[in-house]
Amino acid sequence: MTEKMLEEIPILAKDLANDKKWKWLQEQNLLFIDNRQEFYQLIENLSALKRINEDECQIIINKIKPTDYEAFILGLHDLTCEPMPKRSQWFVGDKVRVYIFFVRILFNINAPNKYEILTKIVEKCFKKIPLVGPTSRKLGDEILSLFYNSGTIEGLGTLLKLKSRNKYPVFLEELEKVIPWAVRYSKLNPNDVEDYFISDYGLIGGVLEREFGEYKSKLKINDYDDIEVIWTKSENILKSEPSAVKTNFGNELKVWKSTVNDIKKEFSGQKLRFESFWKKKKSWSGEVWKKYFFDHQLLGFLTRKLIWRFETDGELKNGYFLNGQFVDFQNNQIHDIENTTVTLWHPALSSVEEVQAWRNFMLSNEVKQPFKQAYREVYIVTGAEINTSTFSNRFNNHVIRHVKFVALAQQRLWRYSHSDLYSGGENPSISYPDFKIKCTFDLESDYDFATTGQLHFRDTENNVALKMEDIPTLIFSESMRDTDLFVGVCSIGAEEQWENQRFREYWTGYSTSDLSETAQTRKSVIQTIISKLKIKDKCEVSDKYLKVTGKKRVYKIHFGSGNILMEPNDEYLCIIPDPKAAVKDKLFLPFDGDATLSIIISKALLLADDDKITDCVILNQINRK
Repeated sequence: MTEKMLEEIPILAKDLANDKKWKWLQEQNLLFIDNRQEFYQLIENLSALKRINEDECQIIINKIKPTDYEAFILGLHDLTCEPMPKRSQWFVGDKVRVYIFFVRILFNINAPNKYEILTKIVEKCFKKIPLVGPTSRKLGDEILSLFYNSGTIEGLGTLLKLKSRNKYPVFLEELEKVIPWAVRYSKLNPNDVEDYFISDYGLIGGVLEREFGEYKSKLKINDYDDIEVIWTKSENILKSEPSAVKTNFGNELKVWKSTVNDIKKEFSGQKLRFESFWKKKKSWSGEVWKKYFFDHQLLGFLTRKLIWRFETDGELKNGYFLNGQFVDFQNNQIHDIENTTVTLWHPALSSVEEVQAWRNFMLSNEVKQPFKQAYREVYIVTGAEINTSTFSNRFNNHVIRHVKFVALAQQRLWRYSHSDLYSGGENPSISYPDFKIKCTFDLESDYDFATTGQLHFRDTENNVALKMEDIPTLIFSESMRDTDLFVGVCSIGAEEQWENQRFREYWTGYSTSDLSETAQTRKSVIQTIISKLKIKDKCEVSDKYLKVTGKKRVYKIHFGSGNILMEPNDEYLCIIPDPKAAVKDKLFLPFDGDATLSIIISKALLLADDDKITDCVILNQINRK
């Protein structure tokens, strides 16, 4: 019997109650409804009717307790996230049929968090399984159809949220199909609609509270990367989550924790969305920008950490919000921003002097930006690229981890998938529709490794290759920066150990190679940070290295790879970074997103006091002369 024929057979209530293949459902505690048999009957009705607007279904739906049902669905979601020997246990056949009915019910009851919960499920459905594809295209497509067929602003907002948080090509293809339909319904400008529907989760002044009987839980956003949850009883702060809440309010607690995790994940997705503004011609009237960015209860925590460009009648002013007002880098106040056109400031559009002034401003005020902005690398066309005309060899002949590259490329909005990885299909590319330009990065690859090639740009309107000097400054710089990031993060040269003889020469040479723009920026930041540390007298910044003089040896840490050479014979020192080490030091860094930066500083702090090192693996290397 085919699966299609199977779907035409109703799921019977008596089977749900007695058949051993539904044991998993029989074991669930259905607190959301007083009569378990009524719920089974509802599933039977839905399996026969394929819709949910019949009177007999709605009567039962009205008996469902929304908060308890939300907890039930979250519990099922947690079960599907556990390791399973086969995907079919949850996401094909009868089991996924019932799951579809579960989400239809959730969508049709008055559940306050239904959009957030369905978002979790659909993201799981479109999670990539290597060599297989999406976890459950069938269930995922069903949930997407609920969103865009709802004809609601909330449905559209959820679709846009999903687009900002997910980079899996199959998922994005589906979203690209349904979002235009939803936009047409809303009758909003498709270029601006994404800005209008970012949830604030009910936050007020960065605070969200829930009561659990005599206990209260408060989520407090101190900063975009500093979110705390505080439990109180009669205004007294508790050390941890009360056991009484787990016992008496288990379902409500599960929903609350889900909301907390959603807010944390929202910041991560929005950071990527903000950074994509440069790849589009994004601008806003001051009034719209203030409403949907500056005054937004969640986005405001990101907005206030960034530099913005305000334009009025051709006059440009760049400003940062400090001490309750917008100021320029000289602390001169900027007025009347509501009557300006607002864009996100980029250092490529300012003078070198102003960029340096903004960097000094960030350091002096200890501003940690959610991504590199003031310290963002700027790439300009070189003489060699003018000579090659229609392509760049700047990042040619690097060896990178192919699978790692796929994930990073998708995160940076480049079109490249695991199918390309396996089949040697199209080269990675990124399109800039607002500029009518496409950028392509050539690769020669097998599954494990890829060797980088040329970078070139094409005019998509006229289908002709573009000369390097004809590419808009911002698009050239951002494309080059992405490519630099791909090499810096995915190159095998940045790995601490390399035993394989394949690519050995490349790996060895990477630790002595010239610095890229990213490494140059890292060098500048490290020079400033080191000057404020107690080990400053033991450190020296040279052309390519941070030189650290310990009591036993002198060490050179490469600004690009983070790898270490020991004098006098440039012997390699392998230190596997401890991901917790950077956290312990609590050093101020002016931006997020550069793990190598904190690793280099952590290594410098360790090696400056090499006489206190107790790790025998490291000591054996240091003492071997």
